[in-house]
Amino acid sequence: AVQSGLRFQANEGGRRAVVIADAEWLNVESQNALLRLLEEPPPKTSLLLIAPSAASLLVTVRSRCQRLVFAAGATEIPTERLENAHAIRAQLEDLPHRSTPALLDWAETFRGERAVSASALSEFLEVASLWLRDRVRQRTRHGASNFDAELDAFSTLHECRKALVQRNANPQMMAERALFALRDATRSAPGGP
Repeated sequence: AVQSGLRFQANEGGRRAVVIADAEWLNVESQNALLRLLEEPPPKTSLLLIAPSAASLLVTVRSRCQRLVFAAGATEIPTERLENAHAIRAQLEDLPHRSTPALLDWAETFRGERAVSASALSEFLEVASLWLRDRVRQRTRHGASNFDAELDAFSTLHECRKALVQRNANPQMMAERALFALRDATRSAPGGP
């Protein structure tokens, strides 16, 4: 769609910009399709790929781009979802003490109509990522230096979000995967928030 849209002239002969927000969600085929366009963009055209991390893009794509880093914006939860976020955080605090059956029961709450379950899981993954970030910050303040388990959990949460969107993955299965990764992170690195 981008390639065909760029065949037309810019309005009033000015510059054009193509913004691809959430570029980290592009699958391999989509990123490969962008390569030629990135190598030889039409005259007076700029392409912007926006992603929270350059690592989420293919090396071949990154090599054809100029990297611009912006200060991180607020990653806080909107007020309307704050109450639910507090409930999720309270459950996450108890995570190291939860048994495997308890985690499976929790994951089962993401079972049902896919759209509703996927939306609920997406919100959970967002809150869990922020909770894990806060936990790492707290541990850093207390002198901790090994964050391998937390990094693995972050990676798993990201993969679950991606699978939910790109592969139409089962929300309950993604919830199980995320919960076990979070529990492993909290058990191997005690003493966080």
